[in-house]
Formats: sequence, C-alpha cells, structure tokens
Amino acid sequence: MQSDKIYVMDFIKKNKLVSYAIVILIISIVILVLMGTGALRITDYMKEEANSKLEKTAQAYSADINAKFAHMSETTDIVVATVKNEFDVSSYNNAPDAYIDEYSRNISGTLKGIMKETEEISGIYVMFDETYTDSPKEIWYTRKGEKIERTYADLTRMKAERNLETRDTEYFFTSLKSDKGVWTGLYYDGNLDQDVFSYSRSIYKNGQLIAVVGTDITQKDSIGILNNKNEYPEGQIAILDEYDKYVVKQDTLESYEAKAVRKQLKSTLRNSPDLKSGFMSFSVKDTPCVAGFSVLDNGWRFVLMEDSSVAYSTEQRLEHLMLILTGILLLVVI
Repeated sequence: MQSDKIYVMDFIKKNKLVSYAIVILIISIVILVLMGTGALRITDYMKEEANSKLEKTAQAYSADINAKFAHMSETTDIVVATVKNEFDVSSYNNAPDAYIDEYSRNISGTLKGIMKETEEISGIYVMFDETYTDSPKEIWYTRKGEKIERTYADLTRMKAERNLETRDTEYFFTSLKSDKGVWTGLYYDGNLDQDVFSYSRSIYKNGQLIAVVGTDITQKDSIGILNNKNEYPEGQIAILDEYDKYVVKQDTLESYEAKAVRKQLKSTLRNSPDLKSGFMSFSVKDTPCVAGFSVLDNGWRFVLMEDSSVAYSTEQRLEHLMLILTGILLLVVI
C-alpha cells in the first residue's frame, strides 16, 4: 500500500501537467459550485422582489380604488344630508304624491350638478318610499357618454320586484337594514341593460322612511378604469366582493382562470382572516401563476394575477444565461 502511494507521488512529480490539470479541475469545480449557488441566490432574491412588487402594486391600485369608492360614498352621504335637511315630513304626509313631485323638481338640479362634477360614478338616484304614494317615485340621473341624462325606470316592474328581495333590489332592501351606507355587489339593471354595483343609504326622518339614496358604477365603466391602470400588460385584474363573487373582472380573464383565482383567494383569507394584503402562488390548468391581492376598505378584494413565466421572465433569462456559462466553462475544462 505504501509503495502505491510513493508511486503516485513520483508520477505526479514527474508529470507537472497532470498536477496542473488537477489543480485547474479543482478550481473549476469550486467556481462552478460558487456560480451555481450565487445564481440560485440571486434568482431567489429577484423572485422575492418580483413577488413583493406584485403585492405592492395591488396595494397601490387598492389605495386608488379606495379613494374612488370613498368619493362615491361621500357623494351619496351629501345627498342624504341634503334630503334629510330639506324634506318636509308634514307636507309629505298631507299630500304625498304632490309633495314628492314638487320636491323632485327641486332636487333634480342638485343631482345633475353632482353627476357633472363627479366622473367616477355612472349614476345617482333617490328612490322615495312608496308607502303613501300611488306609485313608486324616483329621480335618477345616468352618464351616457359625455351627457348626463334623466333616466326613467320601469316603475311598474320595479314596484313588483321591490316586494321581493332579489339581487337587483338588494341595494334597496339591504340599506333598510342598516343605519350606515351599504355596498351591493354586481347585479343586472334591466333599465340600463347593464351590470352595475351600488353604494346606498336609507333616509329616515322622525322615525319615518323617506327614501333610499345611492350612486352606482356600471361594470363597463369600472373595467375601463382598471384596464387603463394595469401596469402588467399581460396580467389580469379583478375585484371580488366579501362573498367571493366577482364585482369587476377583465374580459380577458377566462372563466377557469377566474375560478382558480377565487378558490385560491378564498383559501388564503380563510387561513389568515386578518390579512390585508398578500401574495399567492397557484396553478391554472397546470400553468404556474402568481397574484398579489389587497383588501379594500369596504371589504372587497382587489387581485392582480400573472403567469409565472411572465412574472419571472427576467429571473428565468438569468438562469438560462448561467447554464450557458456553466456549459462553456465545462467545455473549456474538458
């Protein structure tokens, strides 16, 4: 055994090229290991930064949406205060229909003026209680392109539907159960032939229901707002209500994608109910996806989703570059 070791040492001494080759091989292996470890650390760090950016972007969008929703609710609150201050209950009780007709003419200018000054909302309405009137009475202004127009609802149909608490009358019934404003998720408005969501408040004076006041946004208008804001060209953005139903989503978000996002978001918030924002990683039909989300002030959730291949494209290019460099180094060593 000892003679074998001596033979090997003599061989190395006599063959300096072999010793140099061994040293170079060892150094190359060390370099490859360091490069691989460094590349993994760098790409992991970059992925963490990409995940953080996705969540922060969702937070930024949510802050802007919160501001628009706040403006929407504040506008409603202004009308509520105006009606509550001006409405004469005694005159109303003495001649309900005549008083409502007169009051409607007086407040119409106020509502139209608010619509002109507030681009965020698609419509504003005052639905008077019909308990003492011969028929439902409503003042409703909507935005149609650049014009603000008085819209006349199908009051016969409305009277029949308001006797039933359905999705498209939820804005009315839900507000009656609360002394605060309430948000109503997406529902179909037959008068506009569009999907809308609303913020509404009931008005009581001297313990008597006077009206329900609200503002709404059509899904079409809200999608336009979201599309204009998306900094991720290939990403998908959406808003879900507190019941995990979609309020707004881009047309490009396929139904199976929407289902996957809803399932993952529901699971994430069920496990961490106090979470205000976060990052999610999941698969949609075997395609890895990532998403950032943020809970809005009214309890709804904003989501920004993107394919992992797009979200991590820079990191993947770096990984490919490192593989190429590693291959070149191996060839040089060989």
